[in-house]
Amino acid sequence: MIEEKNKKNLTKIQLSNTIFSTSNMNCIFYKDGILDIEPVEKHLKASELIKYSLNNIAEFIENHQSDAEKILIFDTDIYLSYFVFIKENTEIFDAVILGPYLQNSTNEHSINKLAIKTGRFDQRENLKEFYFKLPIINNKKEFYLKHASELILKNEITYKVFDENLLTENMAGLDYQKINAKENEEDDRWTESINEENLFFESLLIGNEENLLEIYNRSVRHLFFKEKTEKHLRYAKNHSIGGLVVMSRKMINLGGDPKIILPYESKFIDLIEETKSVEELSALLEFLFINTARTISESMPLEQVDMIEKAIDYVAKHFSEPIKIKDIADYLGLSRNYFSASFKKNCKISFAEYLNKTRVKESKYLLENTDFSMSKIAKAVGFSSQHYFTKIFKKNENITPLNYRIKNR
Repeated sequence: MIEEKNKKNLTKIQLSNTIFSTSNMNCIFYKDGILDIEPVEKHLKASELIKYSLNNIAEFIENHQSDAEKILIFDTDIYLSYFVFIKENTEIFDAVILGPYLQNSTNEHSINKLAIKTGRFDQRENLKEFYFKLPIINNKKEFYLKHASELILKNEITYKVFDENLLTENMAGLDYQKINAKENEEDDRWTESINEENLFFESLLIGNEENLLEIYNRSVRHLFFKEKTEKHLRYAKNHSIGGLVVMSRKMINLGGDPKIILPYESKFIDLIEETKSVEELSALLEFLFINTARTISESMPLEQVDMIEKAIDYVAKHFSEPIKIKDIADYLGLSRNYFSASFKKNCKISFAEYLNKTRVKESKYLLENTDFSMSKIAKAVGFSSQHYFTKIFKKNENITPLNYRIKNR
């Protein structure tokens, strides 16, 4: 009996090492309703969070018994995703869960939402460290890792060193585009990313046409234009107009000229109303977004586009920390004066003002959704003191944080 138990443990250790060395994915073993997360704890010190995210895994496995011997994707409500392989006819485990990983990069706002949702705001910095270390696996990488892991688990390559040639031979001929398109037809799932709106406006601000088109296809097109009925056309028009108004106000807040933007907005609202089909509306919106981005990008050198994109991304991921202009200039490999001048010239706002606006925006979310004290919120969004937080908040919003909370709760 002891020998049989040791043999099972050896198999699990070998399988865990094989998977981790091949795909950098951690193995969690599931047997008779029990999760064995010991292998994961070697790499990630967040066992309670992992257990929380896998709270419904038993039901998921039970509902997918017909999909045994395949890799399934289990998405959680706290942005963690896992590969799940349900095994047939084995005494070692009922399923192997690989992960966790992220499908999109995270930022400070995501961490705050997670900390509130899971009741772990006092452990916010630990959450941030945990999420920022997780692998980010996009659709294409997810596709290949899914099939690589399935190959290993199906063939039980656990008693020998993993043969990379075997993987190459079996992966050869897999057409990502063809198979992925087929999977998308069968399962057209779109999970709203917490930072989708921010990413859209940041891409618009820096004239990133490629990012805008990607977000448009991923979000707007799939969300609004799947149905083609007259009723759905009205629904899509309403949301398109709402999005256009939000976009216009955002551009004005970021330094755009209202005398140019507002007539432009009015013109496009009329054009939206004149469209006769969802296809026509979709094409109009794509034209609007891409040409706006193109106009911005044509007036800005490519190296400065890249610089601003990196600076904005850095702020999104670190605004709770003390950030000085010198810090970000050093991060970008630029002089402080050059970075400051370039940022203000292209964004129509100083970097310090942009950082404060970002922090104030996040503080508004915390004021609306928590009962945290002003000092706690000030610290969470990166202000050095409650007094300074109140001063900057009132300067940007023409209202004190306390009165804002009263008004918006």
